[in-house]
Amino acid sequence: MSAAPIAIFAYKRPQALKRMLEGEALWNGKKAAVIVEDMTADAVTVRITLSADDSDKLFDLRSKVRERMLAFLQQEPWRLPTRRFEATSKQGG
Repeated sequence: MSAAPIAIFAYKRPQALKRMLEGEALWNGKKAAVIVEDMTADAVTVRITLSADDSDKLFDLRSKVRERMLAFLQQEPWRLPTRRFEATSKQGG
């Protein structure tokens, strides 16, 4: 993956997270961050940190945000790492 998609990934996800948390009653407004921890040819490892008033609310908030982030990523799959290959036929025999 080149530097441009990495920059897009790092830049767009925090904006998406902010939109996901707007008006969210479970979030206490103190902490919300998207951190790209690792990137390989096959995967991007992202950590999302959030805060809530208690552990039950935090669990529910994490679940909601995870589902919303997956939906967001599915809307823009071209920004995710892809693996391309070319199929070749076996000649002869």
